[in-house]
Amino acid sequence: MLDRYGITGFPVENIRFSRVVNDDRLLSYTRAKAAYSLGIGSVLDEIRPDLLITMRIQPPDLLCNSIALPLRSRCVPLVVMIRGVSDVLNPPDLPWYNRRKGTMDRLTDLLYYQCALPPYLKRASMVISQTSAQSHILRRTFGIRSPALFNPIDGKRIQHILHQTMGERKGNGPEGIPDHSLSSCPRPVRLIYVGSLTPKKNLPLLLGAMHILNRDWRERALDHRPPPYALTIVGGGRGEETLRRSLAGFSLDTHHEVHLTGPLPHDRIWPLLSRHDIFVFPPCFEGFPNVLLEAMACGLPIVSSDFLGVRDIIRSGENGVICDPADPRDMAEKIAELARNPSCRAMGEHNRNYVKQFSWEHYMVRLEGLLKEAIRRGKRNCGGASRGVPEDGTGASEEAHTEAGRVCHGQETEGKG
Repeated sequence: MLDRYGITGFPVENIRFSRVVNDDRLLSYTRAKAAYSLGIGSVLDEIRPDLLITMRIQPPDLLCNSIALPLRSRCVPLVVMIRGVSDVLNPPDLPWYNRRKGTMDRLTDLLYYQCALPPYLKRASMVISQTSAQSHILRRTFGIRSPALFNPIDGKRIQHILHQTMGERKGNGPEGIPDHSLSSCPRPVRLIYVGSLTPKKNLPLLLGAMHILNRDWRERALDHRPPPYALTIVGGGRGEETLRRSLAGFSLDTHHEVHLTGPLPHDRIWPLLSRHDIFVFPPCFEGFPNVLLEAMACGLPIVSSDFLGVRDIIRSGENGVICDPADPRDMAEKIAELARNPSCRAMGEHNRNYVKQFSWEHYMVRLEGLLKEAIRRGKRNCGGASRGVPEDGTGASEEAHTEAGRVCHGQETEGKG
């Protein structure tokens, strides 16, 4: 992947689970993790990497500290890339969510985040956060300075798919509707959500907002007219039955108000996004969701709940609005305000250009700089020269292009990058 974006000097080798643990008969997850952590040292001796990158920081990976031990004894710098989000460090103020965790879950989280995680992170040459909020939390909680590296999207591929399936969207918007407020259009304002249906996505917030937005239409039984707002939910799997029960609980009409598509491939999701008016995103906590960037690349303004990483993406009033994750009425009001705003469509078109800063090209240049800095720190900590990066840090040495000079990515299962 690095070579794809013109970056050389960092050959990458995945340390896959099957390479470290050859016994497929391991039935215990804990035993398998222990075998992986203890066996990684011999693989490091074989590969002799300049750097190892891991994303293993979440419970129940309590054995992750043992990965750092063979690295330290071999002077191999460790980079921890935080992906996802910790609701323990920044818990959502939602009673229904907090009640899901039992006493043992809370105890495990406390032991992990207070005892296991801090020394592990402090052993690393660099900890890379996914959001600015995570960087702030790490500094405040553990005293660790952590640069933020935002997720990229392949905007060029998205635009290519849109051009193939629909052609470029013109200034008059979809279906030839002139540029004015969406609420004055002779059709429903089309909202869309794309994502999983799990509890952390907080879909009751969105369904509650829909109930409020269409209340007058529902009470007057205006069957001969479409509802003022229509919602498309793209996603499936665990949580679908709960979602259907919630639809019935909110008395939402699955023929006119809410349409469930089930899971769809990306090349069908992006054209579907571009045929809607507003992207709605209600989670109670989240990391840095690429789906917001993809919706922006498809020309949509955003209404999102206020979660950990949203302020790295949404500039309220400029490319979307942010609402309270515990208040359906607030979300309904923000959706209605955006639909009444004459600049709503212009906001969506602005988003097409805004997301270009999250390209893979920008991401790889930033990542390359961070990896080189991590190797330089590793050299200082070990008191000697490190293979792969010269003293001036301007690039990789010839040895970095050989079998001895590698950046390794710790990986536990086949097929995962």
